[in-house]
This record gives sequence, C-alpha cells and structure tokens, in this order.
Amino acid sequence: MTVHFCTSRVTFRALSNRRHYASTPPSEKTQNYTTTHLTPDFRLRTCQAAFSPFPRDTRPLVLIFGFLGAKQRWMERYGDLYTQRGYDVLTVKARLNVLWPPAIPPYTAQLLDCLKAQKLTSRPIVVHSMSAGVTYYTNMLEDALGNFAVLNKQVVGQIHDSIVMGETIPRNAAIGVADTLPLPQVITTAFMVAFFKLTKKYTTDNFNQIARVARTRHNPSLPILVFCSENDRISESRSVLKMVEVWRKQGIQVEVKGWKKSRHCAHLHLHRDDYVSTLNRFLDSLPLGTT
Repeated sequence: MTVHFCTSRVTFRALSNRRHYASTPPSEKTQNYTTTHLTPDFRLRTCQAAFSPFPRDTRPLVLIFGFLGAKQRWMERYGDLYTQRGYDVLTVKARLNVLWPPAIPPYTAQLLDCLKAQKLTSRPIVVHSMSAGVTYYTNMLEDALGNFAVLNKQVVGQIHDSIVMGETIPRNAAIGVADTLPLPQVITTAFMVAFFKLTKKYTTDNFNQIARVARTRHNPSLPILVFCSENDRISESRSVLKMVEVWRKQGIQVEVKGWKKSRHCAHLHLHRDDYVSTLNRFLDSLPLGTT
C-alpha cells in the first residue's frame, strides 16, 4: 500500500458546513456550549440549542480520548472542532494507567457509568483518539458483547490521530513520558525501559493483545480516518500503515491523511487547514442525521 505524505499546506476555505448550524457559525470568542465536570478526568461539553441543528436526544456525541500529558487547553482545541458543528463532546484524560493495562478496564467502566448517568448511550457516537489514548477505546471493543455492547453499537465513525498500540507502546512510551516529565530524559527513558522489561507479563503481553483486538474487532461498516506523519518517532508510520492495511483487507473504509514532517499529536497545530478540511469531509460522510 502506498500513502503519499503531504509536505505543503492547503488554503482552507469554509466547506459547505452551514447546514450543521442552526445559525451562522459562532466566532472563536463565542462560547456556544456549557461544560460539566463529570469527574476530574471526564468533561462534557453540551452545545447550546441555539448553535446546534440536532435535537438534544439525538445530537452526535464525540468521545475524545486524549494523549498522555495533554493539557486541558490543548484538548479544548479539538473540542472546538466539534461544538462548532453543533455536536456534544466528552473528553477523556489519558492517565498513567494507559501504561498499565490491568488498570484500564476500571477506568473505562467509570466512563461508561458516566455516560449512562448522563443518558448519552443512545446518541450517535464519533470516536476521536490520540496516541495511546486509543487503548481506552480498544478496551471497549474487547468488551463489545458485554458491558459496552450498548455503547459500541452507537459508534458511527472513528478518527485516530498519532495512534500508538501493541509492541510500539513499550518501545516508544519512554520517549513520550520523558517529554512530559520534568526529569532528565536519560533517567526517564532508562526507568521506563526497565519497567516494561520487568512487567512484561502485565504490560507488553497485554498491549499485544490489545493490538490484536484493534485489528479484528472493528465493525467493517464503520469508516476510519487516520492522521499520521512520516517522521513521528512515537507513532511509527510503518506500524500505523500496517494496521491500516489490515483494516482495509477486512473491508473497512479507511482514509489516511499523512505528512512527511509534523509532530506527535500536533498535526492540528502544525497543519490546521489540512487537518480541519480533512476532518470536516470525513464527518460530512457519516450518518449523523439531517437538519
């Protein structure tokens, strides 16, 4: 499979997305939503009715699984892409438990409880994961016939940005963690390498199982959009494109947007026009209702 990575930016022109607004799109200074802190790690943005063409009960819900070390203001930039279209957004903070697979199921169970409590499980759902945050979503797929069945059947599309999974997590987590901690990189890297070697049974082996789930448990009818870059040292483009090839062989519609030079989980910042226009086209293709 050949993927052409883009080096240039394109000029963004407003797409024909006005059908997604009940009025003209709000300016960047207009807050068109309210925020509810469901837990310290889960934040729900509810779009105000005047800015959304969707009835409250059927309004699309976007689950954003963040990357390790992401500041809340960074996550809000992604949320803005969706609330400006009239969607509701729930951001899930990536904690260090993303590096300890046994701790992931209780965390995602807490997320499911919050979604049920807010009566959000019947909404059409779009998943947007970043880096190792995809591990949380994959855990939900693994339990697709159990507790998460009610939620997984509502997913209509997936966006995966700079994804890291399987054997690449132990190999590259040291780099990512070192970049987020106020310690010398050589110390953090050495510690993380030793940690994964000593805990292989609980970490690396489980990460490989999670990757197998990601390869085999996706619904073939759900389209996927992947953002990546050729020079990403954490989300290796070779591994990402192998996963894409596996998905396509299962009949899954996968679109890849890649750049030769970018930065891990910073594609929106560095290539905003390209990122936003690609995302909007993908969202326009999803069955999210009409206005």
